[in-house]
Amino acid sequence: MEFTLPQLLVPAIVALSGVITVLWKQTTDRQTKTEEKLVQCEEQHVQHNTRMIHLSEKIGKLEGRQAGIEELSQAVLKEVRNAVSENTRTDEGN
Repeated sequence: MEFTLPQLLVPAIVALSGVITVLWKQTTDRQTKTEEKLVQCEEQHVQHNTRMIHLSEKIGKLEGRQAGIEELSQAVLKEVRNAVSENTRTDEGN
């Protein structure tokens, strides 16, 4: 029995159509999962950026506070040294 060209092509076309359908379904499923993961990633990115901004503000405040404390301590030390040296001069003068 000999097969004609249409008899050979029809099953091949049907098989290829089935393969294409399966591959298309897999691709769209993966794309959907990838999009869901991307949305989660973007949400986490926004949360992390917000947290980083908050922490940066806290660090800035702490650095400013630290600088103020250092300036104040230097001023106090200077006054104490001045007071001690004046006290020493006064004691030497008596």
